[in-house]
Amino acid sequence: MSRKTWKDYFHFSKAERSGVYIVISLILFMASLNFIIPRLLTQNEADFSEFENDIASLKEIEKLSTERSKQLFDFDELTTPNYSLFEFDPNQVSREQLEKLGVKSYVINNLLKYRAKGGQFRKKEDLKKIFGFDLDTYKRLQPYIVIKAKNVSEHIDNESTAANKNKSNLQIDINSSTAEEFQQIKGIGETYSNRIVDYRERVGGFHKIEQIAEVFGIDSSLYQSIEHQLIIQEVELKQISLNFASINDLKNHPYVDYKLARKIYDERVQNGPYQSMDTFLERCVIEESLAVKITPYLKLWD
Repeated sequence: MSRKTWKDYFHFSKAERSGVYIVISLILFMASLNFIIPRLLTQNEADFSEFENDIASLKEIEKLSTERSKQLFDFDELTTPNYSLFEFDPNQVSREQLEKLGVKSYVINNLLKYRAKGGQFRKKEDLKKIFGFDLDTYKRLQPYIVIKAKNVSEHIDNESTAANKNKSNLQIDINSSTAEEFQQIKGIGETYSNRIVDYRERVGGFHKIEQIAEVFGIDSSLYQSIEHQLIIQEVELKQISLNFASINDLKNHPYVDYKLARKIYDERVQNGPYQSMDTFLERCVIEESLAVKITPYLKLWD
């Protein structure tokens, strides 16, 4: 019987060696898990501190925005009307009283100019013929309109006198006359009179008598036959702000098509606000004939 040496005790077959390697690998793997897992769990814990900081920043921005909005716009004005209501005679009311009644400044100017040129209000509804005097304002003030008896009798006399005049001698103010008043002109029926009033609103008020010829259906021969009966009362035109208007705001004006509206808008966005009317005309390459027509209806800023 051969004597065993120490090497015999540490000799392993190929299968035994493989088993030892597997056991050692498992031991090392299990040992590594005790180190890796706690670190993974620590890394995966949700860290809301940065998110909470973002929320705090957004709340601060919202607070500053709200305070800024209150400075720029008094929300109380939306709920509390900034006007008074009291009885007034449109033939005698002053600028200050009209301001207290909440009438817009440019409408006040038009009303006073109408009166200064001899215009009078025969009935409450006559206020609606003042350019810019919208229906909502009229409805709000209508219960407080009081035309004195003296003025009423004078208006009755004026109406009877006017009825005796020959139609060819009538003169109609194109900025203040109603559709019914336009119909007093020979050749202007209900259709044309409504078109004139509608076009006047769309264009923002007339600044030249010749603009009547722009109304659809009124050709040169009809215009020439009625031109002598037309007069124009100077009014404050409705203007579009070049530096604030949207494409829709611009293209809704009869003198501006979509192509020009897009050009005006894009030029402003790409190269900054328009600093003067001359630079606007130069930057947008507006033809002289169009510039003459359109510039009275434009302004740089609100």
